[in-house]
Amino acid sequence: GWMGVMVRATGDAWRQARGLATAGRLILACLLAATTACGAAAAPGPADAAAALESQTGGGGDFFGGDETSQAGLLPGDAARGERVYRAACAPCHGATGTGDGPAGAYETPLPRDFTRANYRYRSTATGSLPTDADLLRTVQSGLPGTAMPAWGERLDGQQIADVIARIKSFSGRFVAEGAGRPVALALPVPATPTSLKRGAAAWKQLKCARCHGERGRGDGSAATEDMRDDRGHIMLPRDFTRGVYAGGGSRRALFRTLITGLDGTPMPSYAGSGSPAVLMDLVNHLIDLERERGWTEWLREDVDWHEPGEQRLRR
Repeated sequence: GWMGVMVRATGDAWRQARGLATAGRLILACLLAATTACGAAAAPGPADAAAALESQTGGGGDFFGGDETSQAGLLPGDAARGERVYRAACAPCHGATGTGDGPAGAYETPLPRDFTRANYRYRSTATGSLPTDADLLRTVQSGLPGTAMPAWGERLDGQQIADVIARIKSFSGRFVAEGAGRPVALALPVPATPTSLKRGAAAWKQLKCARCHGERGRGDGSAATEDMRDDRGHIMLPRDFTRGVYAGGGSRRALFRTLITGLDGTPMPSYAGSGSPAVLMDLVNHLIDLERERGWTEWLREDVDWHEPGEQRLRR
């Protein structure tokens, strides 16, 4: 009904307004909510909703949002040319030899990727496999929200990005020895109906997500201790779903992909085979619904924090 439309629209509006000051967030959120709700009032019914879900839930502009093939046309890259781009744009954080030990990297949370390990978190391929060139292209072009990794597509042209990707791949022999994995199949998004949300909550319990992420999805589960570390031994606490900030993108397709590919080099495993695609997509709807746990007043009074929530909690 109308009230449900307003609630969902306001939630989407808050996600878009988070980067503004408190007064600006309140005004923009109200305007966006009203605009979205008015448009949704004349929207198609549930039978037609699945095809449009990505555009309604952050698909456009997400790491894996929008057309899956639109960014796959990577130009042939040259690692020698890419070295010049890498030194200027990447080495300050990732280090001259790609080990993630650049002078600026020590002040970032999470720490920069060590390219020599070839453990990539944000991929379209199965756990343990290498990312495709299109995956690397999306990361470089669009950046990783919630981290210090910017969207280099705003600063570098297509050839420069292709060359720096070739240089990044040259840091590990795995790309020559193994090659990239095959992209996994994705399920179609389903509307977040009460039935879907109920099934998603049941999947949350069955897969024991609360053990790490907490009963309310705030990243404060019983396993969320300083013993939880990444492949380099750095503390990495679980995602706080109530914030709605995801480095790999917050669209339903992006979240589904994370569930079935896992985040290599982190405690987050792959859940491929742990449930049917339909059940995992219901779980995705539940994850997005957890954002309602963080109410308006909480968003208004807290400072904007674009770093990894778990790491920030630890530092405080």
